[in-house]
Amino acid sequence: MKKFFYAGLLSTLASIICSLLTNDTTYIYKVAGTLAVIGIILSGLYLQTFTTEFQQRGHSNTESKEDRKQRTDSGINWALFALPNTLCCIVVFLFF
Repeated sequence: MKKFFYAGLLSTLASIICSLLTNDTTYIYKVAGTLAVIGIILSGLYLQTFTTEFQQRGHSNTESKEDRKQRTDSGINWALFALPNTLCCIVVFLFF
């Protein structure tokens, strides 16, 4: 779990450094915002938030507890990756 969060921090830091080098704050939106959206979408797909209750019931009956735990952990990991990128975009939006 920590690896995904640190990867998110690293990608946020890279977008901030590139933004400072180019003197363009919109670069943060482009890089960190894109990575945040990708992370949120992947998290939602793994956590099955875009499916109906009937599809979720069908999936839960056919998968084992280990598969369910692995899928849930993957969803949480992608959400942790998206968290620093999302916070960076919000801070830049509010203060710059």
